Amino acid sequence: MRPLSNLFKPSMPRTSAIERGLILTSLFAGVVLAAMAVVVNHVNEDALNAGKRAIRSNEIATTLDKLQLALLDGEIGQRDYLAGARLPDRARLEAARFRARLHLAVLRPLAGDITTQSERLAQIEPLVNRKFSQLARAVDSREGRGAEGPGRGLGGLDPDSGRVTDAEIDALIGAMQSEEAARVQAYRITQREAGEKSLYVMVGALALLTVLSLIFWMLLKIEFGARRNLERRLIETATIDELTGSANRREFDRQLSQEWAFRTRYGTALSLIVLDVDHFKEINDQWGHLTGDAVLREMARRIHTRLRTTETLARYGGEEFAVIVPQYLNNALQLAEQLRQRVAEDPFIVPEGNAHLSIRLTISLGVAEASDVESARELLAAADEAMYAAKARGRDCVEAHRANHPSRLMTESELRGNTPAAGSLPAVS
Repeated sequence: MRPLSNLFKPSMPRTSAIERGLILTSLFAGVVLAAMAVVVNHVNEDALNAGKRAIRSNEIATTLDKLQLALLDGEIGQRDYLAGARLPDRARLEAARFRARLHLAVLRPLAGDITTQSERLAQIEPLVNRKFSQLARAVDSREGRGAEGPGRGLGGLDPDSGRVTDAEIDALIGAMQSEEAARVQAYRITQREAGEKSLYVMVGALALLTVLSLIFWMLLKIEFGARRNLERRLIETATIDELTGSANRREFDRQLSQEWAFRTRYGTALSLIVLDVDHFKEINDQWGHLTGDAVLREMARRIHTRLRTTETLARYGGEEFAVIVPQYLNNALQLAEQLRQRVAEDPFIVPEGNAHLSIRLTISLGVAEASDVESARELLAAADEAMYAAKARGRDCVEAHRANHPSRLMTESELRGNTPAAGSLPAVS
């Protein structure tokens, strides 16, 4: 029982109903197929039995016809013999009598389990016996023989002295043939009905299986959709920054390593932009972290509007972002300047209760090219160094890393000691 109960344990809580539906649909389809097989097998057995009985009835009817022909042949043989035909040892009459005996022997087992036919057959046998005895006596009289010779009955017994007419035998044979014809018709009807039932059962089962297949397909589609959504959410959780929607630090490191490997193999261009929001700490201190989060979301949105599909934006940490640019330094510097202008051109409108905050922000950007360094790690350090050089220049600018002219790095205390430029503090409107 434990393995069966384990089938109904969901692998994912949110799709437990779908999994159970798939299992139940499969089980129900199996039950439908098994029931269809049982019903069709039963109906086919009925049709097979009816066919066998129809064959037996046809054999009975055919044997009765042969019996009538044997009787007729015996009469013709007697008539020809009495008319002067030379038939040595009454061969035709004896042959007809033998065939009649043979046909009666065949009829006994065929009609043995049919009460009415057995009774009629029991009546026909002595009549046929006496019929051939009459024919034999007529021949014996012509030849001057007594009744002790071949004129005795079919079974070798003394024949009944009563005279037998063809009408008696024909009536009994006709009744047997009529009954067998009716029975054959009934068997054919049974076979036809069995075929129709089998067809209806199979069509109904196929229709039900089609419906179950559609249900199974829909449930399977929902299940796969749920799994794809889960996989997508897991991928997003592992690669996307939840706050800004850009790539997170782990995805940034992966893509930077991938781009570096591609550049190393094919000699393509690769640059990196590192940018930091100027005086972002003052926004958090003055307006709270929720306002700071809203600012970061808008910041990422504005930067995204200036990037191509081949360029990747990642939140590197806190208010610091990085952009992977598969281009040379001059193009990366132009893109960095566009990003700086895009951030500074319009104030950030952030809802704050019943009012809105209008905050003007600037960013400092550092750009480094892969040709100046030896590894992806050094490329990130070079761009970070250039970004700090831009802050040292007074912020709201772009600084390129020069391999032969490294910029001076400001200490953390120096950066914190700088006062923001006029108009850079958040203003409430």
